[in-house]
Amino acid sequence: MFGGMSKKETAMCETCETEFEYYRSTLRGKDARFCSRDCIVFVAPNKGQIAHNECVGCGETIRIFRKYCSSECYVEKNDLTARLPKYRGEEHHSWTGGSNTEELRIRKSVEYKLWRKSVFTRDDYTCQICEERGVKLNADHIKPFSLYPELRLAIDNGRTLCVPCHQKYGWKKRKKD
Repeated sequence: MFGGMSKKETAMCETCETEFEYYRSTLRGKDARFCSRDCIVFVAPNKGQIAHNECVGCGETIRIFRKYCSSECYVEKNDLTARLPKYRGEEHHSWTGGSNTEELRIRKSVEYKLWRKSVFTRDDYTCQICEERGVKLNADHIKPFSLYPELRLAIDNGRTLCVPCHQKYGWKKRKKD
């Protein structure tokens, strides 16, 4: 023996009945019963017998505790490819007619981000109502974003508000008054 390694031993796998070699030292005194982890999974729990199932999709005999032999079989049997388009676009249950796509596109644009930064810089990063500085700020449209599309990126239509003032005096609150 070299460097403390035990010699190889052979055993018969209880699941697939193939002969395999193993080092006794790697098992830490346990008997070798299976050639691989896959064969350990195939043994039925608490029964000691090999489990054989038939794939629901293709009918192939499989030695695992699942209904399908592969993910391809599952997708084909359940016809998932035909169902996927239903959940997109106009067929989706929360479809709103694409109304907010333009708004999101504008709010994520470079021009809109420059508008916000310009408003903050002009107002010296200070809330225009409570004159609070060093807090989380919002750029508020004086004339509402949705009602005045031509003023969306006009710097004089913006003002800097802290979050509490924006919740208290934002246009949704002004609209109710």
